[in-house]
Amino acid sequence: MKNYRTIIIGIFTILLIGAATANAATWTVTKSTDSNDNICDADCSLREAVFKAQSGDTVVFNSSLIGQTFTLGGSQMVINNQITIDGNLDGVNVAFISGSNTSRIFYLNTTNSALTLKNAILVQGNSSAVFADVNSSLTLDRVRIAGNSSNFGGAVTLRNGTHHITNTSFSGNTGTSCSAIELGNGGNLYMANVTVTNNHSGAGGGIVCNGGSNMFIRNSTIAYNDSDSSGAMFIFASGNVNIGNSIVAQNTGSVGADFDFVSGTITSVGGNLIGNLDTVPANTFNKPMDIFGVNPLLAPSNATLGGHPVFYHPLQAGSPARNGGVNANAVDPFDNTPLTTDARGTGFPRI
Repeated sequence: MKNYRTIIIGIFTILLIGAATANAATWTVTKSTDSNDNICDADCSLREAVFKAQSGDTVVFNSSLIGQTFTLGGSQMVINNQITIDGNLDGVNVAFISGSNTSRIFYLNTTNSALTLKNAILVQGNSSAVFADVNSSLTLDRVRIAGNSSNFGGAVTLRNGTHHITNTSFSGNTGTSCSAIELGNGGNLYMANVTVTNNHSGAGGGIVCNGGSNMFIRNSTIAYNDSDSSGAMFIFASGNVNIGNSIVAQNTGSVGADFDFVSGTITSVGGNLIGNLDTVPANTFNKPMDIFGVNPLLAPSNATLGGHPVFYHPLQAGSPARNGGVNANAVDPFDNTPLTTDARGTGFPRI
């Protein structure tokens, strides 16, 4: 005999999910002024839109705001729900958001909150541009995070949770340690088409730090960063890094310029160019197309081609990284979907 109670509960659950999707709202930012009267109508700031957005909602920007800066007035914006912010203004220009060196820009609360941020530039955040606290998740796509500062995690600080970064750059961020990315507390970070360049860390060291967490990196470049202590990739507290088709080179640090490995694992899946292997366990980078100890011949960072907001380093003629990847690795490690383009998007095929 059929269990009709189970069937009815299943149908009710499906209806609830469908209703939640159908009720998702879109909130449109109409001004750059950082006001907050808890109302988002024809007069709506970014802060007001974020305040009103509920789980499943999306915040967008009116195209009339091209060229304006969304400057916060001294306090961070708190994300308590699971929302999307899409800063696409007209297909080329994106939202330019500043913490004015007085506050963090986004804080993801600890109540299973999630932020998907697309098409944006985040600058002058104080105490990180984005802090994803315990049990929250951050997704970045087509985002430049530049000129932010903090003692730890100058650009982004990520706690336990699942985080996903694609087509994004970290540049000019500073901190005592972990000036670009700090990943800790057992988190999981998936990165593809990411550039980390020209960031500086002080005595604490590290540019991209992994403390007891899991990091998966594909088709990314970590170059021209400098640290007063630990190098560009700082792996400690049994952190795990799985890396492929990536460049980690031309960084400086007093300990392990490119990798400062303390404990955990580094797993290569091939196609990597690593400059300095000082502290890397022997035979780590011995997979197909792995090379090390060579200059990748990167051109200066460029953010103009393709109308893309992110920085990246084109490969100069004669670069040993040209045609040096493994096609099977050209995937987003989050879901293994193929990377059909580089970070600039349409018009720039990956393979």
